[in-house]
Amino acid sequence: MCDARNGISTITPEKHLDNVKCICGNKYSVAVITKDGTLYIWNEVPTAVEGSNHYTIGMSSNQGSSGADHYYVDNFYPVAENVREVHIPRDRKIVYVTNSNEVYNWGFNHDGYHETPTKLMDGVSTVTSSSDILYLCKTNGDLLRYDGQVYDRDTGTMNDSAPRKVLDGVAGVYYHASNSSVVFAIKTDGSLWGCEVESKDISHALMGKAGSGWPPSETFVHLMDGVKLPYTDQPVQPPVPTEATVEPFTDVKVSAYYAEPVKWAVDRGVTVGTSATTFSPDATCTNAQILTFIWRAAGSPTPSLANPFTNLSGSEYYAKAAVWAYSMGMVSSNAFDASKACTRAMTMEYLWKQAGSPAVAASGKFTDVPSSAAYVTAVAWAVDNGITVGTSSTTFSPDSICTRGQIMTFLYRAEN
Repeated sequence: MCDARNGISTITPEKHLDNVKCICGNKYSVAVITKDGTLYIWNEVPTAVEGSNHYTIGMSSNQGSSGADHYYVDNFYPVAENVREVHIPRDRKIVYVTNSNEVYNWGFNHDGYHETPTKLMDGVSTVTSSSDILYLCKTNGDLLRYDGQVYDRDTGTMNDSAPRKVLDGVAGVYYHASNSSVVFAIKTDGSLWGCEVESKDISHALMGKAGSGWPPSETFVHLMDGVKLPYTDQPVQPPVPTEATVEPFTDVKVSAYYAEPVKWAVDRGVTVGTSATTFSPDATCTNAQILTFIWRAAGSPTPSLANPFTNLSGSEYYAKAAVWAYSMGMVSSNAFDASKACTRAMTMEYLWKQAGSPAVAASGKFTDVPSSAAYVTAVAWAVDNGITVGTSSTTFSPDSICTRGQIMTFLYRAEN
C-alpha cells in the first residue's frame, strides 16, 4: 500500500484481517466486511470527535492530517456490525446495508456531512452509489433515487432531498464500472434497463444504442431481456405467484387436502372462519367447534329438550349445538367442556352417533384400537364409509388431537 501524501510506501504485502467477505475502496478509504458482518475502515474516516470539527476515529502518531477536517488511521478499524454490503462512492462518503435491510449514510454528502452513521430507511435489499446519487432497491422491488443534499438557489442553503421512486419490479441495481454517469437495473423478469444519471451527452455505443444524448436523468430505458444477476449462474427469476386460496380465506390454499371440504363448509354455512379472511386450518379444533360444525351440517335443528348444562347460560355461540348433541346422545355430562381438544376417537364417535349409531362389526384393523374401547364400532364404521383410513395401515392414533382442517375433512366425507 502506498500513501503518496505522507511518503509512506509498503512493498511487502501485510496481513491485516481474517475471514474477509468483501472489500471496496477509493483513493481515500478502504472498507472491508468480514464474514461475521463487521465493517472495517482504513484511512480517512468520517467520524466526529467530541468537541471537534474533525472527522476521525483515531489518528496515528506517525501520520498527520491532510487538511483541517480529515485525519487518518493506520489500520483497519471496526465501525459497524451486522453489515452485508458497503460502498464508498465518493471521497469520504460511506454507504452500507445491514442484514436487517437498513441503509446507513455516513460522511461526506455533497456540501454537508453526516458525522455519525445516519439511517436513511428500512426495507432495502441492495444499493449502488456513485458521486452524490444513491440508488436503493427496496425489498418490494421499488427502485428509489436519493440525491443527498441539494443546493436551493432561492435560499442559498443545502437541503436534504427525499428519495423518490424511479422504477419497479427491480432485483438488482449497478453503476457502470467505468462510467459513473450510467446506472443499470435488472428487473425480476430478467430485463435490463439503463439510465444516464447526469443527462450528459455520452456515446450510446456503451449500451448498443444509436443516436446522441440519453433520455432525462430519471428515465430508465429497456435495453434487453434474459439477463442474469451478477455473481450468479442463474437467470433472474420472477416472483413466485401467490397460490390461489379458497375464498374468503387467505390461509386455505386450493392445493390443500382440506380445500374442498372447507369450500363445501362455507357454501353450506357450516363455518364462517376464525375471522373474515382466515379459517385457521392448523389450529386445534375444540369440543365446542366440532359439535357446532356437525350441528350446522345437520341443518341447525332446534333442540328437543331444555338446556341440561349447569355451566351454559344459553347465550354461547355453541349452546344450541351442545344441547342438540346431548339430545342425540353424543355427550352425557351436565357440565359441557367447550374448550376440550377434540381427538380422532371423539370425532368418529360424534359422527357415528349423529348417523344413528349403525351396527358395524369391528375389523381389528388397527392395533391401537382395543376391542373394548367405547369408540371401536365408530372407528370401524368410519373406515367402512371412507371417512378415515387411519394414520398408517395398522394404526388409527385415537388420542391424537385434530386440527380444524382435519375435522372439516372428516365431516365432509361423512356428509358426502
